[in-house]
Amino acid sequence: MKVFLVKQLRSLHPADENAEELLQRIKKGEVLEVELRRPRNIQHHRLFFALMKIVWDNSPHDEYPTVDSLIVRMKIDTGHRDEMVFEGGVLAYIPRSISFAAMDQAEFDQFFERCCDWVAEHVLPGVTSQELRDEIEPMIGSMVHMEAVV
Repeated sequence: MKVFLVKQLRSLHPADENAEELLQRIKKGEVLEVELRRPRNIQHHRLFFALMKIVWDNSPHDEYPTVDSLIVRMKIDTGHRDEMVFEGGVLAYIPRSISFAAMDQAEFDQFFERCCDWVAEHVLPGVTSQELRDEIEPMIGSMVHMEAVV
């Protein structure tokens, strides 16, 4: 079962009515195994796609015919991939998913940082990762607060 909790000082509390109901069914003193994941920030996800649009608009379309082809390249070049070896030793890279189910916010933070670095190095030389973020954040209508991983 999935439940959303909120940290307050040294304890976790239900973040919504669903979480409240689920926690009421647990007996006092009962031990639970919990996997902590920060839910993804939808604005940060949108920021990634705004970045991809800028990169695609500033790239030769013969190299990346679609935004999706650029995203595949970005995933492979930033290491967000699996490797597969075929007969004859042919190595292929399979890009991993960046879906909300596949990555929590901490993982997406790291992926996004690698993408900004890649863009600054390979597509927009002379532009820093921070300048890039400053340019794209207004495109989604609000600032994205990216918390440090604790």
